[in-house]
Amino acid sequence: MTRSPGADPESGDGGDPAEIPSDASETASSDASPPGYVTQDDAEGFRITVPEEWGERSEEGGAVFYKPFGGAELMQIFRVSEPGITALGAVTAASEELSGRPGFEEVRVGAVDSPSGGEAAELVYAYDSDESGGRRQVVERVFTASDGRLYAVLVGAPDSQWPRHEEILERAVTDFDPYDSPF
Repeated sequence: MTRSPGADPESGDGGDPAEIPSDASETASSDASPPGYVTQDDAEGFRITVPEEWGERSEEGGAVFYKPFGGAELMQIFRVSEPGITALGAVTAASEELSGRPGFEEVRVGAVDSPSGGEAAELVYAYDSDESGGRRQVVERVFTASDGRLYAVLVGAPDSQWPRHEEILERAVTDFDPYDSPF
């Protein structure tokens, strides 16, 4: 299973949501974040860039979620911990696991370039979602981070909000830094 136990990309409702205190979790180099984004030093020991309006953070089953307050968009971050699994194996297994969702459609799955130079693979899919009020699109990237371990960053949103979310994923993965043995 490539998803962290109990983590649901449908809701991103992983437990006690907490507003991210802007002074405590932004890095000192927040000026380096592109316009509309903020870099977070997450309590789980990693650095990631998220849209500045995504101020709700929660945890569930070993995953961290970021989303806007009251919004149907989300980002999920977790470590892929199955022994011997590859990035491509992880996204292929995720596709198989998710194929039972109502209206599931695999858009694409395969290897992609990684900003860190390690292995990376991506799954893009859509499914019917009550929370999104129709179709939800999701892109999940599994990649080797600077610590040599595999991580997954997943971004999901209603179909109508989609084009922006590929950029959100790309920014998050490019800036991801597991600096303190996360998860």
